[in-house]
Amino acid sequence: MRSVGGPHNVVPESVNRIQDLLHRTARRCVVLTCGQSAALSLAAFTLGLSGATLAANEGARGATFVMLCLGVVAALGFAWLRLRGLRERAAPRSQAARIESLHPNLRGGLFAVVDRAARPMGSPGLFARLTEDVARRLAAVRPTEVWPGRPLWRDLRWTLLGVLSLILVSLAAPLGPLDALRLLSGSNTSSAAVSAVKADGPRALLGDITLRYLYPTYTRLEPLEIPNTSGEVRAPLGTVVEVRARTAQPWTQAALHVAGQPVVPATLVDGREVQGSFVVEGEGSYRFEFGELPSPDYLIVPDADLAPTVAVKAIPRIQVAVDDRVTLPFSVKDDYGISKVVLEVTRAGAVSEVPLRTPLDLPRAVSDTSDFSAAELGLAAGDSVKVRIGAWDNDEVSGSKPGWSAVFTLEVLGANGSGAQRTALRSAFFEALLPALADFVVDAAPAADEGDAARRWAEGAEQRYAAFDDVSQASIGLGAQTFEARLVKNVNSPRRDLLAFARGLPPGKIVGKDAATLTLLQETNLRALEMAVWTLDKIARATAYRELMELVKVMAGEAAELRDDLAGLNPAQALARLDMLARLKAQVDGKVTKLDQGSMRSFLQSRGLELDGAMAAARRALSAGKDEQARVEMARVADLLAEMAGGVEEAQKRGSGGGDELEKDIKALSKELEDLGAAQSELAARTESARREHGQSLDDGLAAWKEVDRLAAEAERAMGEKSLQGVKGARSVASAVDDAAHDVSGLDDSVRARDTRTALDRAEDAQRSIERARTRVQSGARSGQVDPAAAASAERALQQAQRATDAAVAKLQELAEAQSAGSPELAEELRSLSGDQGELADRAQKVSDHARKVARSLPADASELEQAAEEGAEEAQRGADAMQDGDAMGAAGAQSAAQSAFERAQDALQQALQDMSEMNQAGQGGQGGEEAQKPGERNGGAQGQDGEGRQEVSIPAPEEFETPEAYRKALLEGMQGVVPEAYRATNRRYYEELVRQ
Repeated sequence: MRSVGGPHNVVPESVNRIQDLLHRTARRCVVLTCGQSAALSLAAFTLGLSGATLAANEGARGATFVMLCLGVVAALGFAWLRLRGLRERAAPRSQAARIESLHPNLRGGLFAVVDRAARPMGSPGLFARLTEDVARRLAAVRPTEVWPGRPLWRDLRWTLLGVLSLILVSLAAPLGPLDALRLLSGSNTSSAAVSAVKADGPRALLGDITLRYLYPTYTRLEPLEIPNTSGEVRAPLGTVVEVRARTAQPWTQAALHVAGQPVVPATLVDGREVQGSFVVEGEGSYRFEFGELPSPDYLIVPDADLAPTVAVKAIPRIQVAVDDRVTLPFSVKDDYGISKVVLEVTRAGAVSEVPLRTPLDLPRAVSDTSDFSAAELGLAAGDSVKVRIGAWDNDEVSGSKPGWSAVFTLEVLGANGSGAQRTALRSAFFEALLPALADFVVDAAPAADEGDAARRWAEGAEQRYAAFDDVSQASIGLGAQTFEARLVKNVNSPRRDLLAFARGLPPGKIVGKDAATLTLLQETNLRALEMAVWTLDKIARATAYRELMELVKVMAGEAAELRDDLAGLNPAQALARLDMLARLKAQVDGKVTKLDQGSMRSFLQSRGLELDGAMAAARRALSAGKDEQARVEMARVADLLAEMAGGVEEAQKRGSGGGDELEKDIKALSKELEDLGAAQSELAARTESARREHGQSLDDGLAAWKEVDRLAAEAERAMGEKSLQGVKGARSVASAVDDAAHDVSGLDDSVRARDTRTALDRAEDAQRSIERARTRVQSGARSGQVDPAAAASAERALQQAQRATDAAVAKLQELAEAQSAGSPELAEELRSLSGDQGELADRAQKVSDHARKVARSLPADASELEQAAEEGAEEAQRGADAMQDGDAMGAAGAQSAAQSAFERAQDALQQALQDMSEMNQAGQGGQGGEEAQKPGERNGGAQGQDGEGRQEVSIPAPEEFETPEAYRKALLEGMQGVVPEAYRATNRRYYEELVRQ
């Protein structure tokens, strides 16, 4: 029992059961009514849509609209009729009435219970007996009995009929329901263009349909003819399509009907061949009409000319200094052509564009690098802008469309911010490379037991660079000539060579030349890692010394000021100033602990203890009011700090490669290399003069050497063919093929040196190696170790290499005979010149020793300087030996190689100096980079920021030319010359703009 209507009115529990039954019947009533409404509405709508689809296929747009409206109105009408009065039908009294009608034996008792439960009155006892009697009679009543589901199933039959009719119409009619709806919206599509489609009926049969496409001019596509097609047209917008087909029977008239366009006459040839043409203006269909009889409808599907795709290799957030250069490598691709590429800069809502490329030939792909500085964009320290690269296509039909890269944030840092960023980047490089170096020291190369182990080792070694690769991504966007960019290049180059060679080793034991090459590559890679870590450590140490020196200088200045101002300060003020010095001293102690163990750290620690004592004594004197003693102690403090600052500054100079002696050595070496190059050039000219005087010309030999160059390159290309990889499954065959490839590569090196005797020996070695490889391949094919098809391909490549090598041997023998048959007078004159060449070789050896000393003194990687100087000395000596033997051609080749080596040594010296300058600037301000000036000069000209020798640029005045065209032509010719890499993109852009003028 529960209370209803008041504290004294208690309703029997049987009332709850009755009310629960009424609620369930009401809920079933609502569900069934809504289901019937939805079923009938869906049936009405689908039947109406079916009728509209049939009307659309007949081309009756008005009837289509009417049928669709009827379906919608009928659906809404059924829904309204069924749902009207639903609330009253679901009320408890309505449910009670329906139950009473089904169970007359209740005799109105259920009505009484419903009314008394809502408004309690009368005797509770009588009401309780009534409810118990009604509840007992309703115990077997179920909601499904009160509201059966048969009416809903009857209405669902209409729904099924409507859906089936819609499906049948969609399958049978050319136009579907969606096409009918698009027709009413006014769309002109291939399936909704009613004027181009008729209902099913007789069709004129066509066959042998040939389509000829005349593409728009901007696509630069050649006309294309496709025979025996299905008739479907796929082409860009603006394409002229010529259709030619044969009919099954003769006709006297024909027309071409394109959806949405007027009917135009078609051409009939011999009554059976029909021809017509149209322009692709959008999606649609076309057909031929022969009187009242149409042909089948054929689709027109335009190929979309999409916007260009632009990819930029950069990190999402780029931080640079105002004068740092930003490089953004980008690549653009388009279907037909690229008209321009720009850099878009968004700053505070204002958008500006910087032209990057305006290609003259409208290429389909452009790969270049955007190179700019924040200052060139008008930005200042603290600015933050959004940049992206966009490209426009050359679409002349629908209009040029732009494609955009991802958006990048460019933040311009001040001097301190830029220095901190570069310092953090270098620190991250150091932390990433140090573990890699340790791993390579412990496990520098794979075991020599088998090539499979080498490949597995290479995969593991690649993972050692994972942290370095992550940090390298942060350096993308910095200039190509910055220290960080060169560091990445210097580490990655030997890394790729080593790992690629290890992965390509054949199965089996690593022996012979492969083992020697692997050892050389591992040593080169290890040296590159050591040099990178060492250089980064030098920069970090220089930075630490700089920060320490600045801090000590600040302390020294404060101590000197306190000493001078002590007389005018009261004790409290003096002690406060002394406390500030104590706090600075604590910072100095923290910096000192970060230095390596050594004399400098010991020096600073000992002076630091003395400084603590002097500051404590000054504090005691101030507290005791002994001003004179306090001034003495403060003077001692200032002297100690000045001594510390001087010691740190001197150590910094020594650690960064500074000093007068090193600078003198660098200048002297640069002058020696320049003089050597000039002297070698003068001797080479005298040698050529002697050859011409005695009937030989260098040009005669050069033609022969040029032919040998071509043959050696041809042999090397043949040995690099992929077909040779297919025969390396057998160990003996792989070893023979690798030996032959190695000998052919050695031949190419000897030919470049113009050493006849050595080149002839190498060519003969290559001959024998190739013959041995052919024999091994043939025997492997016979024994089944090598696939016959692979063996045949490899045999062709080896034959090509052998033909080239045989021809090279013959040509080199001719050169050797020509040299032996030289005139005695020429040989005698060459011997007379050999003394001068020998003296130059001695000078070159001394310069090589000097270069070795300087290279090992520089705080940057100068190994290339050492190697190039040593190679120059060797070539100079080889030239002297050749002249002593009367070998004019060998002498000329050696002299040329020596001169080239001296020039490379000069370049290597300048590059090492630039690296050293960046290291010094990092120690002084943390901002080394492209702005660093080299302390040395070459050829009397100051060196620029990108390592290229700068010369005075002189643009001729327009008045020097007779016409503007002549002036413009001269500028164009000048811009086609050699340009430093950092300025190639800018030069190309100016060139394109000038041509367009």
